[in-house]
Amino acid sequence: MKNENARKIRPLILVIAIQLTLYLLLRTKSLLAADQYIVVMAGIVVFETVLAFWIAKQKGNTNMLYVAAMIFAIGAAVQCLLRQVFPNIKIEMYGLATCIIGVGACYMFQKMFPKGKAPKWLPIPLAIANIVIYGLLFTVGTDMNNTGTTAWISIGGATFQLTEFIKIIACLFYAVIFADHSLTEKKKMALSTGFVIGNLLGCLAIRELGNMLVLLFLHILAYWVFMKPSKAKAAYMTICLALIASGICLLVFHPMLKEMRFDFPGSSHIYNYIDKIYTRYQMAYDLDSLDLNNEGYQMDHARQALILGGLLGTRLPISIPVADSDMVFTYVILNFGALTGFSLLVLYVLLGVNGYAATVEQNGFRQVFMFCATTLITLQALLNIAMSTGLFPLAGICLPFVSVGGTYELVCMILIIAMCAMPEGRKR
Repeated sequence: MKNENARKIRPLILVIAIQLTLYLLLRTKSLLAADQYIVVMAGIVVFETVLAFWIAKQKGNTNMLYVAAMIFAIGAAVQCLLRQVFPNIKIEMYGLATCIIGVGACYMFQKMFPKGKAPKWLPIPLAIANIVIYGLLFTVGTDMNNTGTTAWISIGGATFQLTEFIKIIACLFYAVIFADHSLTEKKKMALSTGFVIGNLLGCLAIRELGNMLVLLFLHILAYWVFMKPSKAKAAYMTICLALIASGICLLVFHPMLKEMRFDFPGSSHIYNYIDKIYTRYQMAYDLDSLDLNNEGYQMDHARQALILGGLLGTRLPISIPVADSDMVFTYVILNFGALTGFSLLVLYVLLGVNGYAATVEQNGFRQVFMFCATTLITLQALLNIAMSTGLFPLAGICLPFVSVGGTYELVCMILIIAMCAMPEGRKR
């Protein structure tokens, strides 16, 4: 047992070495940012060491923890450099506090589901929580970034992006539904479909495009993987793909269909939302060569940054809009170079591979939860990178462990620690 734990802890030395290398690289960019980074990472290294020993003792997945720790280290370096531009970014004790809260939440998670099982009544309070969150955001939600999305709520001067907690709710909901063998396939289909439709309508009400895409893809993938093969499943997947294809067609032919609009209750809200989506699609693929309203400035600046970043980065003063969240991958390439950007992409792929490999070893509730959590993190990472490089329209999706955002980082931390703490090799 001791030898096994020692084997799991040994790679931590390599992780710390990489984190120190990032410190040396950051010193070539900004001495002040490097000093802030070493202060942040001093606490994080102590924390990840204790966490690695705890996860090894739990017989959990330390490899996934180490990959996430390296991504987190890159994120800390990026945020320290960003702080030179955005002084209001709080990182010294913030990252450590996020980690501690994440561990506390995972400890509660293990206490609530000690044998990897969840009570059958759990979907009811989860669905109610979903409705409450969307109701609050629709009535008193605020638009922090002036993009029309009311995904935040202010409490005592602090802001929280409540839509991020819906991702945890979705993981738990699907885990309970798809792992419950007492439910028929029709009931599973009805419950999961009702849940995702509720989420899509909620996202539409608050104009949250990013969450809408992520939750839709999560539902389709979870349904495809965990529902038993049948004609009903094949028909359901065909309908889902047909609806996605129809949405793409509506987007492509939007200019022609725009003249055929007709009014109905709530039509203005829906049309404004469709116009917003089309504008992002248009700018991503440079379809408007005139761009009289300068709506494509984000992608124009991003393309410049991707070209000028080179292999090791540059300090040229290229302004990147929303560099702290949606376009942070472009900021990474501009300041740290394509080598760091490619390394970050590889780390996300490794995180996904480790997560799905660990999913196979689990069963029941834990298996579905791990699949959903892995899918959420890797899907958001790949979509953000695709958006930043112009391969996908901008949709307001952050980069896990790298983008600035308290609620977002907390949710990612809870998901990753919950997955790492699940004992390996539990499948029967």
